[in-house]
Amino acid sequence: MVDKGAVWRLNLFFAPIGGWGAPSPRGTKSWRGVSWVAKIVNLTPHEVTIYLPSGEVKRIPPSGVVARVKTFREEAGTLEGIPLVTVRYGEVEGLPKEPEPDTYYIVSVLVAQALVSDPKWRGKLLVPDTSPQGAVRDKDGRIIGVKALQVW
Repeated sequence: MVDKGAVWRLNLFFAPIGGWGAPSPRGTKSWRGVSWVAKIVNLTPHEVTIYLPSGEVKRIPPSGVVARVKTFREEAGTLEGIPLVTVRYGEVEGLPKEPEPDTYYIVSVLVAQALVSDPKWRGKLLVPDTSPQGAVRDKDGRIIGVKALQVW
């Protein structure tokens, strides 16, 4: 059981047809906004820093539990003296068995990709947006935060 998390007021957009769906990053006139208090649990080993358009900076500390995809490595030889490996991916570890109500989980993109076809996690997983448009970098080009979280 994950007991650490940030409690935030979320303003998300949901499709009014077909019940409550996954949050949409794009609001249009056919979407309606909904606001409520929700919990965000950071299941990465790093603090997540979000630079909001208002200039405010939000920091979400790690929960102490890390969601990971189990990996299996095998040696595949060398190339110019560089070791080569193949990697197979297995199950996700470190997530609760079921998502908690009104709770969202920050995970790596690899974890989100591994769970993309599992309907119980749809719309519950958040990934720091490190795309060129979403990453905030320091003067040396290192990522120091993001402008948004991707919804998976």
